[in-house]
Amino acid sequence: MAALLHDVVEDTAITKQDIGDKFGKAVAELVDGVSKLDKIEFQTEVHAQARISAKCCWRWRVMCAYSDQACRPPAQHAHPGGNGPEKRQRIARETLEIYAPIANRLGLNSVYDEMEDLSFRHLYPNRFDVLAKAVKAARGNRREVVGKVLEAIKQKLKDCQIEATITGREKHLYSIYKKMQGKS
Repeated sequence: MAALLHDVVEDTAITKQDIGDKFGKAVAELVDGVSKLDKIEFQTEVHAQARISAKCCWRWRVMCAYSDQACRPPAQHAHPGGNGPEKRQRIARETLEIYAPIANRLGLNSVYDEMEDLSFRHLYPNRFDVLAKAVKAARGNRREVVGKVLEAIKQKLKDCQIEATITGREKHLYSIYKKMQGKS
């Protein structure tokens, strides 16, 4: 809704408050956030990407601070305007729906993954906890299987005289959650 409505605020007499009254506070806040991104003026495309990357990283640090978790680098500041549960929920939803996808498009993969997981943790704390425990319980066996698959692929490539670097990674929690939602 916010993506469709953000031009309405800029191109008509409808205000953020009007959108909040009609579609809810969360949508109004997202519209406001998207509108702010559109108003940024840049000298070059590289400058634009650098500024947007900085905004994404700042938001990532805010989410880390909300989670009392040490992200790289450590985040020890609070978000301006308070840290109440409603604000944290709004910031988490905005992060998940606006900033994480931007980070992904900019190639900030680890920031993207952490933003999604941190947002997931605040939006659905019970689901996050249950999934985190299940993943932790299965981690040892899964790592062993992934290791065996990686070794088999490396050996096959070597047999075919193909030089390559093979890596594997665990899916992050929100990614697992989205996949589970798609299968239900």
